[in-house]
Amino acid sequence: LMAGFGAPVPLPNHAWSAVRSALDMRQRLRVFNRDRISQGQPELRVGIGLSSGEVVSGNIGSQRKMEYTVIGDGVNLSARLESITKQYGCDIVLSEHTYELCKDKVWVRELDLIRVKGKLEPVKIYELISDKAEPLPEPVKTFLALYTQGREAYKAKEFHRAISLFDQAQLIKPDDQAVILHLERAQEYIQRPPAVDWDGVHVMTTK
Repeated sequence: LMAGFGAPVPLPNHAWSAVRSALDMRQRLRVFNRDRISQGQPELRVGIGLSSGEVVSGNIGSQRKMEYTVIGDGVNLSARLESITKQYGCDIVLSEHTYELCKDKVWVRELDLIRVKGKLEPVKIYELISDKAEPLPEPVKTFLALYTQGREAYKAKEFHRAISLFDQAQLIKPDDQAVILHLERAQEYIQRPPAVDWDGVHVMTTK
């Protein structure tokens, strides 16, 4: 499923509209899954990727078969982020392009700086945690503080310190996939240090 905001009619708050839609989908899925569990059925999970940018929109196809759609780098990046949700173990991932447009309204955590397959320019990606209208529980605040400190140490190539901080974060959320990924990478970099000009970019090898 692909949804576009801001075309064909301009929408000034298109990024925030997309974020609100994603949060609404998350909440509705929780309700839907409660009903499934009560009926003995397995939970359903979704991954949502959001990015903002210039796209080409309009009717594409032939006279026999035509459909309205959007194409462009912004669409491609959104699709890559949707796939990335599985790797980082979260349901909603934002690119920096969307985050910058509504950062005063959302709680997020920086997941990574990635270079997607086929692109040279790296992009920061974030997990969408919640609307800032909802206060964060204290355990979540503590976890995010430890994770953020660990991520900063990781980017500064202070891998032993990063591991210590991520270990503390893991005590709060043992199954957090982003923490597990960073621990694995930090341990690997201790064994095989990155290049002097390493910029913290993780290169994605799959779509």
